[in-house]
Amino acid sequence: DLDIKFDTTFMLASLDNVEDVELTLKALKNCTKNNLVILTGIDIEPDKYHTFKITKEILYKHLGKPLIEKEMMPKLFLFEWLV
Repeated sequence: DLDIKFDTTFMLASLDNVEDVELTLKALKNCTKNNLVILTGIDIEPDKYHTFKITKEILYKHLGKPLIEKEMMPKLFLFEWLV
């Protein structure tokens, strides 16, 4: 756990390339005071650029329903949660 918390935390286009998605989402939530913003691919099968298939259900399970959910282009979403 961090001793400091950030008002707003961003994770941009890298969530689908972490080794442990659940641990990463927990850490993001724990280091954020107000807003958590994630830009990520959704429902993209693992390949040489994606180590994990991120689904909306995974995000909802760990972070709840987002305040904002916007499809920026096919399979690329911008989410914002109030934590």
